[in-house]
Amino acid sequence: MNALKPALFAIAATFAATAAFAAQAADLPAEQVQGPVHFLTGGIGKQEADAMKQAMKHYPLSLEFVARARSRDEYLASIPVTIKNGRGQVVLHTVAQGPFLLVKDLHPGKYEISAAQNGRTEKRTAQVPAKGAERLVFEWRAG
Repeated sequence: MNALKPALFAIAATFAATAAFAAQAADLPAEQVQGPVHFLTGGIGKQEADAMKQAMKHYPLSLEFVARARSRDEYLASIPVTIKNGRGQVVLHTVAQGPFLLVKDLHPGKYEISAAQNGRTEKRTAQVPAKGAERLVFEWRAG
């Protein structure tokens, strides 16, 4: 019986990890595709926001959209976003449906990203690595 304990523990741990991953995936919005690029957009509500934060590690580019306010920062949604590669070609043009936009299937390299909120456009440059991830926060003043 003692010889079975490690095996049973491993099976239980695998089951728990699989259940946690399935629960997280259930809280995520559906992945979308535009050309070769796959992306998630959302993060409305605590459960979905937490799931998006956990999913960031699987996406080489993560964008977050925030309004800075005196009392407390606010997440933003309905943000038009355009991502261009180093040659100036649009690789993704979408509207972020929540405060997070997670993007994968981008070639490693430099990208120009623009996002707009209430007529104010912010631009950032991202360096998408071959391994790892790049995270950018777009901030606008509330008000």
